[in-house]
Amino acid sequence: MAHLPYTATRRPAELAVHRRTHINVVRPAVAPRPPLEEELLARLDKWMAHHPTSASIVAGVSVVALMFLAAYAVVASSV
Repeated sequence: MAHLPYTATRRPAELAVHRRTHINVVRPAVAPRPPLEEELLARLDKWMAHHPTSASIVAGVSVVALMFLAAYAVVASSV
């Protein structure tokens, strides 16, 4: 009987496991993502820089809505 190499005597699944344990995969370093809040604020700043008129309108509507909610809270608490 001819001599078989060591790897030829193993099953394919064992070969895959054996080879997988000896492969060192080096992944490139990735910078950590900024928190979601910072990312959203950066996008908002960028949008406001590109659309100053729209940003002023949105800010005005937000102030009016905040005043309405404050007035509604005062009226609702007095009833």
